[in-house]
Amino acid sequence: MNEAHDNANSDGHIWGLRTKPYRSYVLTTLLVIYILNFVDRGLLFISSSVI
Repeated sequence: MNEAHDNANSDGHIWGLRTKPYRSYVLTTLLVIYILNFVDRGLLFISSSVI
């Protein structure tokens, strides 16, 4: 069988996606992106008021 089939369980999910460290990494990454987006929009609003 192929390599992808060996890494998947019977439900078709990859084991690594269910681990707590991976979920924490994804949540933290999305949170950082959200915060940077919020800060960026604030800076754009302030700079557009000055111009």
